[in-house]
Amino acid sequence: MSELIYKVIQVLKIRYVWVGLALMLWMIFFDRDDLLTGRKITQELRGLEATKAKYIEKVERVRQNRDGLLGDTMLLMRYGREQFGLLREGEVVFRIDEDRLIASDDRP
Repeated sequence: MSELIYKVIQVLKIRYVWVGLALMLWMIFFDRDDLLTGRKITQELRGLEATKAKYIEKVERVRQNRDGLLGDTMLLMRYGREQFGLLREGEVVFRIDEDRLIASDDRP
């Protein structure tokens, strides 16, 4: 056991070992890109990748809706009427707000 301690002490006397230990400590705790910063960046990256996946899914749904609208003129006219209030000449449209209608039905 004492031989092991003696060898460890002999190794610690070498200045390169101390310089190496100091460099490792600096890189782990004090450097601009230390372990804590790396961990925070990794967590942020995972969050951004999840957000990216959500947006990719939304874009795909919008593309499918667009392709459906461009392929079917009746659906395109219905969408234009519902979303933008487009009318034909001489046409009168009555809008019924379903939310208000449901809210008025719930009153005692």
